[in-house]
Amino acid sequence: MTELQYQQALARLVKGAEYLERTDLSPEQREQANQLYGELTREILTYQGMEWVIYER
Repeated sequence: MTELQYQQALARLVKGAEYLERTDLSPEQREQANQLYGELTREILTYQGMEWVIYER
């Protein structure tokens, strides 16, 4: 991941958080959004060298 990709990923993470705040999402939409949000978070943490923070729920 380059610095530009990292910055873009952070912007997507913010948009994802805003999307997840919506109250009109179906359970399926929320599950899919949560999964994508988690994947993006893992990518960002790995880039930051903080993969040790990643845990499975």
